[in-house]
Amino acid sequence: MFAPKMLISSRVNDYIVVDHNNIIFSPGWGQNRSNYRAVMAPLWLADGIEWSGNLRNPVAVKVASNGTPVIVPLSGDKVATHELVLMITYCPGNGAKRRPCFRVPNVPPNVQVLADLRTSGGSGWERWRLLIAPLGFAETVSSQCNDAKDSGENVIVF
Repeated sequence: MFAPKMLISSRVNDYIVVDHNNIIFSPGWGQNRSNYRAVMAPLWLADGIEWSGNLRNPVAVKVASNGTPVIVPLSGDKVATHELVLMITYCPGNGAKRRPCFRVPNVPPNVQVLADLRTSGGSGWERWRLLIAPLGFAETVSSQCNDAKDSGENVIVF
């Protein structure tokens, strides 16, 4: 069982945003950002049910035969043993260069990468990774970030 978390620099949200039954890659920096959306992982719901919102309750993760992770919402009183983390790293583009970059080049061995999508080229970049991590991982990473303007680059190394 996994607790959904969204990690963006020093912020950790206790949910992952779902759009029409999918966790969507929708970057704001980098050359491919204009109208660029890709599915990172689908949500498995009963046939005919379509849902958008903040996924807050524990989930299970299955892997389809093609290697795509599938997120399965769980009902009832489930206790998470790990985190499902959507980690968004970035370097701002022109016009926002005073904001610090947030980079995590590699994840530790006890973290599994389910999906990894990125933009490159042009002004700035983003990298979105969907991870299975130990409880507390998102908070540990966020506690090492400084979002103050002109504070330099945040590089988290394991």
